[in-house]
Amino acid sequence: MAADPSALVPADPPKSGAETARKVLQVLMQFNRRRPNATVRELSEGSGVSLPTTFRYVALLRELGFLEESERGSYYQLGWRILHLAQAARSVPGLVQVAEPVMARLSAATGETVTLLHLVDRNMECIAQVEAEHMLRISLFPGQRLPLTAGASARVLLGALGAKSRTVLLDHLATSDSAFAARRDSFEREVELAAKEGTAISVEEIDPGIWAVAAAVGTSTSAVACISVTGPASRLEDGMRERVVSLTHAAAQEINDEIARRDVAISPPHE
Repeated sequence: MAADPSALVPADPPKSGAETARKVLQVLMQFNRRRPNATVRELSEGSGVSLPTTFRYVALLRELGFLEESERGSYYQLGWRILHLAQAARSVPGLVQVAEPVMARLSAATGETVTLLHLVDRNMECIAQVEAEHMLRISLFPGQRLPLTAGASARVLLGALGAKSRTVLLDHLATSDSAFAARRDSFEREVELAAKEGTAISVEEIDPGIWAVAAAVGTSTSAVACISVTGPASRLEDGMRERVVSLTHAAAQEINDEIARRDVAISPPHE
């Protein structure tokens, strides 16, 4: 049985409520489908929260039912309260609930990983993913954030913004990233093209050997997210790529039609 974390941890200096809450969530978000259980040290290393503080947060999360001891000795896993929250989330016909069945069919049709992302805090964030069955595949977890400076999804999400908001965000990205600043003009032209077409393609922009296509998802008046198919360029030859682009565009349209049919309330991008 795992040692009681609360008995091992000295008191930390007081922190602001917002900072503490953010770090607790960072610890909790280390769990995902590919890592259903973890040690306190693994949670600390993954979240960037110090080991003593992670022990204290694990004790709190256990007390509240968000974590429980695993059968694997010193490992922890998500607790019963997380299941209740998941059931509550599933009862709301939001964007993820509409998109997931379509994403599953798209992944089966293409054999590749399908991801749903949206814009938040000057980054793009994964909100759902259906992984490919291949050993070699792209894997993100809900809540994981990526920079907006490259990739098909980044261009589609930036293209969904109004011109003024897009310029402000690109200015910020260029100021904080000198490498991006050097190619900002060409990237902005690609973003404008993505805004017109609703889709974008990238080849080896984020990771070597990776090909991706993304398509805008949202209402008739505003794109709020994007759906992407990502896989090794070597597995997606030219003829296959055309088919994947067509399937991705059709999947995005299916999601958009379902949003309209169900009159789903979805939030605009967090600019």
